[in-house]
Amino acid sequence: RTHSVNPAAASPQDPCCLPGEARRAPAGSPGGEAPRASRIHSVMLNFLRPGVARVLNPLGRVLARTPVTPNMVTVAGTIGLSACALALFPIGETFPGALGCAIFVLTDMLDGTLARIKGTSGPWGQFLDSTMDRVADAAIFGGLTIWFIRDHDLTMAIVTLSCLAFGFLVSYVKARAEGVGLNANVGLIERPERMLISLT
Repeated sequence: RTHSVNPAAASPQDPCCLPGEARRAPAGSPGGEAPRASRIHSVMLNFLRPGVARVLNPLGRVLARTPVTPNMVTVAGTIGLSACALALFPIGETFPGALGCAIFVLTDMLDGTLARIKGTSGPWGQFLDSTMDRVADAAIFGGLTIWFIRDHDLTMAIVTLSCLAFGFLVSYVKARAEGVGLNANVGLIERPERMLISLT
């Protein structure tokens, strides 16, 4: 999951950049590459994108006038989400933990919006974003697994560990496919949908 678009083609009215869109430099810029013709498309939460864009675009424009960078938003969101998950899930506070994680997941969408508005995109942002996603996934499912083990619920502990393993597998398969020149930008659900299903 990567998340921004060619700034030269974007406008403030465009839908916000949700995860699944690559944060790459525009074609012709140093280190840049032309955007791929295909995009990751999911069929579950596409109807929410216009509403999310109306919320995140104004906030992104406000942050664009500050020194805050998309990478700062990415790292801060991951730290907040991980702290929330590891502090609340292992002690059984699953509802507050899920609510807090859901709030921090918004930063996963905001950094792409900010990158589009500022026109700051490149392979480093793509790499950082993907890495922070894996850290956040590990914190969420690790915290839940600890709680289920402490609660002697072996079945749910196995389920949460399976979610973590398959989440990493999705990222690995996509990276390996792109490494050998295949297109893996397809699928039924993206990371936000997976997180929503898991947290509910």
